[in-house]
Amino acid sequence: MDISKKLVETHSLTKEECLELFSLFNNSEVMKYLKEELSKYANSIMEQKYLQED
Repeated sequence: MDISKKLVETHSLTKEECLELFSLFNNSEVMKYLKEELSKYANSIMEQKYLQED
């Protein structure tokens, strides 16, 4: 499994996997994927917060 996908799916990485992920920070495809997933997550949190206020 791609390390960035593993992070998104499991929310957990070993120390070695974290180091591997850090080495991919110059990879534009990996960064694009992580930014998209982070955006989805942030939007989900904002929706939940908005719904709780109603």
